[in-house]
Amino acid sequence: MPVATKPGNEGEAMFRPGLFRVAVAVACVVYAVVALGNGLDHQATYDADLVGSVPAPFANNALEERVAAALSAGDWAGATRNATLLVSRNPIDPAPMGMLGAARDGAGDPKGADAAYRIARQMGWREELTQQYWLGRALAQGDYRGASTHVDAILRQWPDRVSDRDLLDAMERGEQGQQALAQRLVAKPDWLDTYMSNVWDVPRDILLLRARVLGRAAGLGVVGGCEPAGKIAYRLVDLGEARVAAQIWHDHCHEVGAGLVGDGNFTLATFAPTTTPFDWEFYSNSDVDVAFGPAVGGGKSLLINTSAPFTKPVAGQFIVVSAGAYRLSWASQGHAGADTPMVVASLDCDRQATNWLSASRDPRSLRWFADVVPGDACPGKWLKFAVRPGVKPGAGVSGGEVTLEAVRLEPITSRPATRPALAADR
Repeated sequence: MPVATKPGNEGEAMFRPGLFRVAVAVACVVYAVVALGNGLDHQATYDADLVGSVPAPFANNALEERVAAALSAGDWAGATRNATLLVSRNPIDPAPMGMLGAARDGAGDPKGADAAYRIARQMGWREELTQQYWLGRALAQGDYRGASTHVDAILRQWPDRVSDRDLLDAMERGEQGQQALAQRLVAKPDWLDTYMSNVWDVPRDILLLRARVLGRAAGLGVVGGCEPAGKIAYRLVDLGEARVAAQIWHDHCHEVGAGLVGDGNFTLATFAPTTTPFDWEFYSNSDVDVAFGPAVGGGKSLLINTSAPFTKPVAGQFIVVSAGAYRLSWASQGHAGADTPMVVASLDCDRQATNWLSASRDPRSLRWFADVVPGDACPGKWLKFAVRPGVKPGAGVSGGEVTLEAVRLEPITSRPATRPALAADR
């Protein structure tokens, strides 16, 4: 007996739910295969053992790993083969083209390598192998300005490579290269901070080369800032290069002023631990209190109160001065009279020295001063200030209260007729 079916569209509608379920199942399988392939390809970036397991249609990352491994192993034929395939799959990505250039170069095909690198260069500047190739070409032609553009391009992406000697040695060791790098620093790229701060493991000779670049950059108006300048200065002082450290400090931290004494007005001074070798240090003592107050001419004044029966150090700073005659001067209020200074100073190689200089008061400027003739025993010296026991009330001052501000150290061009005793290096 024949089975009746519904005619027309009603019969077709009975099959649609089944077809839809089949279509969904097929789509899920396809999605799962694609996801698995892409997942394996992504994982192959981190696990070399999976490189061979990635299906060919999804093997972009895996192919890149194969090329990198072949380049590292010197398998130029394998690198060229896989790089060519990678380029065909990523024709607008400069990285595969750069890898192809490296593979051809290793295989002894300089013309083919040059052609690949030229194409990669047209795609942008963010490809390391391409930048390194053109850096080498520029250096071979003595084009340091051109070479600096490629060094800059690499360091803008990987600032930590400031310590890569393969990248920077040829530039930093010659005057032309140093000047070209300095000109790149005029734009204040991000790697300037790293260039000044990433110094703790840098050997002395390399750090001195870096200091020359920074000196040239300062001549072009580049100011790296006090914090990074303090880091390279610390390292240079540790390596026995105090003069170079001081030059960088003054070149790249303008807030401390141009004088031989940094921050002579105590503008930047704090009681926190020092961050550079040239910061003011303050010495704590149970018998001496030190605080900051406003200074008449700007900056800050040290407000010192002592009840100590002996002379006590209150402040110090590491400075660099050449041999010669200098006048050290400072403003101070609260002394009993012109011949009884409570604040005294020393300038000595020894940080612990207590060779306090004989000071007098200039009747015109009302500033205290002491003349000193440092020698060449050490380039870096310690400038220290101390407070002597206070006077009794009744002489216009209160106990042991005294101020210190506006510290200066200036060369003496013509020696005054009368002066305190001179002190040399100890």
